[in-house]
Amino acid sequence: MAGTTTYLPKIHIKDLPSPPSRDKDLATHPYGRFFKNSQKEEYNTLWEKGTFESVPISIVTQFIIPLMWVFTYKVDEDGYLTKCKSRLVVRGDLQVSQYKDTYAATLAARVFRALMAIATYFDLDIEQFDAINAFCNAYNDKLVYVRYPDGFQVSGFCLKLIRALYGQPRSPLLWYNLIVKKLRKLGLNPVPDCPCLFTNNKLVVFFYVDDIAVLSHPSNRVVFEQFRTEFLKAFKMRELGELKWFLGIRVVRDRKARKL
Repeated sequence: MAGTTTYLPKIHIKDLPSPPSRDKDLATHPYGRFFKNSQKEEYNTLWEKGTFESVPISIVTQFIIPLMWVFTYKVDEDGYLTKCKSRLVVRGDLQVSQYKDTYAATLAARVFRALMAIATYFDLDIEQFDAINAFCNAYNDKLVYVRYPDGFQVSGFCLKLIRALYGQPRSPLLWYNLIVKKLRKLGLNPVPDCPCLFTNNKLVVFFYVDDIAVLSHPSNRVVFEQFRTEFLKAFKMRELGELKWFLGIRVVRDRKARKL
């Protein structure tokens, strides 16, 4: 059984069972052990980042919003399992909000394809970064209380949400404002009508939520390294190297032939 092994088996996504729907499903799921481990990792990471503050329920006078676990599989570019991921999210459907995500994925995909054409023609380097718990980099600007998540409850206490969390309607905007402020500070400016595309005369930075691609000419490698150093000081990122997968699009490149 997969749940009794130490390491994830090499299995294709088409052969995987559906991920768990709820915390209580982990006990009987074939990959429940792996999801349980990732659950603990997610929870500990959020605490280490200062996302929450524990407070007595008795002092809270507003609605306490439930949290929920979302379980997903992560696969490589060939569709093979690499990780069982657990993400803690706010029940955003229970919050009233005027904020909407206006930057549709379809527009982002068009911009991305255009950038890939430009990178191919001019033989640009394309480096990819993945922001770890991206929204949690931003602080909440509203008072929000949430319940302890399933599997980690503390009797008589709830959580004051200090940082933005997935599921909050306002979280994408808080994260967007934060990363834009940093990009501007690093000398990049937004491209008109493309809110997630920034550039100067040396670099092009494109991001969609927590996925970030940086394009630069090989002759500007020193400039890229300077940007990389400052960017990683500001945000905790996974460096994924040469871009291979973005917005559900696999990228296969032959630089010598100028084909992508």
